[in-house]
Amino acid sequence: MIRHGKLIFLLFGEWVAVDPADGDPARIGIRVEPNNHIELNVWSRCGNRECEWGWVSAAVYVPWPGADPRSSGDTLSANWLREGTETVLVIRRNEERDRLRVLALERQLDQRGVPSVRRNVRMDRLAVRQPAQAELFIAAYRYRSTGSCVPWAPVYEFRATVVNDGETAAPPGVTVQALSVDGLNWSGLAQIDGGIPPGEARSVDIQMPFLSNAPWQMFSQATNRFRLEVDPGNQVPEQDETNNATAIITLDAPAGCR
Repeated sequence: MIRHGKLIFLLFGEWVAVDPADGDPARIGIRVEPNNHIELNVWSRCGNRECEWGWVSAAVYVPWPGADPRSSGDTLSANWLREGTETVLVIRRNEERDRLRVLALERQLDQRGVPSVRRNVRMDRLAVRQPAQAELFIAAYRYRSTGSCVPWAPVYEFRATVVNDGETAAPPGVTVQALSVDGLNWSGLAQIDGGIPPGEARSVDIQMPFLSNAPWQMFSQATNRFRLEVDPGNQVPEQDETNNATAIITLDAPAGCR
């Protein structure tokens, strides 16, 4: 089994641009797979969101001829083909602690895949290690219809189990929301009282209240659809803010309302 040396391990993790005004790449991820292959990913700016390039295998380079890449490797490279553009990233640790030197080589390809030398672009960037953050997602959930249809009782009940897969604890009061996806102003909220340490899980119960302002909408269709989401307002800084919601949950209309 290949064992990578200390220099390469110093590159693992998530990195963000030191100066966002420099342009792309906005964020870089470096990881090692179970087979000890190293992979790179890049996120670029697409308006108000990030566009992911995808994880690809990385090559490891050594500082002198004949050196063993398993122990002396200090530089990585990977390439992506995207919409007629080939981009090669060369990454190595900068002299400043916890910074990367990122060299991006980009060239346009014609319809035959032949490079256009007139449009080659070279970008030299600095990236800083992403601060340690929490990483919250809903690992499991249960739900039921209470069978009730009265203003003082919940109509549905959910139990969500939230996992923190990040490197730092999530603070007390993390919110979990159940929200209608049928265009109704119908939601339920609950908070997790204590914090969630790294690698641990906490469960919370969420109740969907009687829809007092438009009760007929609870049973106007045969089913009601909901989604559960942890930290819906993005109050907790996370490594990935795109994986906080579950798939759609479809429940029968409340039996007591029929």
